[in-house]
Amino acid sequence: MTKYSEGKERFFANGYERRVLPDVGHFIPREAPAEVLTAIRELLSARALYKAIG
Repeated sequence: MTKYSEGKERFFANGYERRVLPDVGHFIPREAPAEVLTAIRELLSARALYKAIG
């Protein structure tokens, strides 16, 4: 039910990224571990870059 997570950007003051993973339910880390790891790495890399140039 991805429609329930659409259009929520206004509730996040410091950025928001919505990722939809097809055929993944409530156990996202178990069902799509590679995608979760990629998202975490990208988030941490972006934060590290922001601090470095900040």
